[in-house]
Amino acid sequence: MSKNVFILGAGASELSGAPLMNDFLNTAREIRENSSEKDCFNKVFDAIEKLRVVHYKSYLDLDNIESVFGAIEMGRLIGGIGNHKLEEIKEWDKSIRKVILKTLETSIKYPVRDKSAYPPKPYDEFTQLIMDIKSGSGNDDCSILTFNYDITIDYAFNYSGLPIDYCLSGQTNSSSLKLLKLHGSLNWGKCEKCESIVSWKISEFFSKYHWQLWSDTKYQTLDIGSRLKEHQHCNCPLSDEPFLVPPTWNKTERQNHLTNVWGQAARELSEAENIFIIGYSFPESDLFFKYLFALGTIGKAYIHRIWIFNPDSSNEVQERYKKLLGTGIRKQYRYELMTFEKAIPFIRNELKIRTNH
Repeated sequence: MSKNVFILGAGASELSGAPLMNDFLNTAREIRENSSEKDCFNKVFDAIEKLRVVHYKSYLDLDNIESVFGAIEMGRLIGGIGNHKLEEIKEWDKSIRKVILKTLETSIKYPVRDKSAYPPKPYDEFTQLIMDIKSGSGNDDCSILTFNYDITIDYAFNYSGLPIDYCLSGQTNSSSLKLLKLHGSLNWGKCEKCESIVSWKISEFFSKYHWQLWSDTKYQTLDIGSRLKEHQHCNCPLSDEPFLVPPTWNKTERQNHLTNVWGQAARELSEAENIFIIGYSFPESDLFFKYLFALGTIGKAYIHRIWIFNPDSSNEVQERYKKLLGTGIRKQYRYELMTFEKAIPFIRNELKIRTNH
């Protein structure tokens, strides 16, 4: 198990171009007209307008993509929403996954220099930090838990030649870095035959496709999620939308596909000596993380550090984290008003990690 566990939220991918959850729908509106999935965008925005009737008796934040995703998922679970029947809800469900996919693929830019596409900042520096920790302490000294759907971090590790293990199968590879994507990923799809969740790893994708990068190319986008049907498992194509789970407590039947990932995440937390939570504001509605953290940290390991890095200075966020922690580790708690980019050198300095390049 890993001594150092990094937990990444949406703020970790902001610098790479990924919109934060509260800005996601505005970004989606901007790219809708030129998207190949314009019909899906229209269905989602039409669904949002139809959901506004809920405000007469209740309240939902329909300007937040996670709230809309969760509402549609619940509607699918209960068989409809008001006068909108299950078949219509299923169309909304499929469309919102396509909207998330296309918005992230369009927004995240990989900088190109000398006809080579590099990992966006600050994932290049983060990858180097992880590699330096591992080179000094051994293969099992780091693991990463992330709530993010995007594949920016996956690309960064592939670019650096560091193999990753998503732990989807329940079998772990000790020579690979554990990258546990708690809510799914743009490069995960469902096999249409065995219904397993299958990853299309970045290395496998680039063994089949190659970018044409010219001397004047500045940025490149990565459309692996849009090509999922071109990847096969059991001699069948994967589903044409990525396997994504809304960040709600009740994950419905999709939770069965992520049991191995969540179980491994709990085991990583149980053995952690240092826990670094970066770019995650821990919303009150996220009971999933609350219970994962509470039950996962039951173990013999002594926690030396539980550090939160978030530029949000509001007392509400800090108080939520304080309530999350038991009395036994509150002395190890720190809340630093830092972005992901600034947190990386801070952690390196505090842990006295030497640069090996």
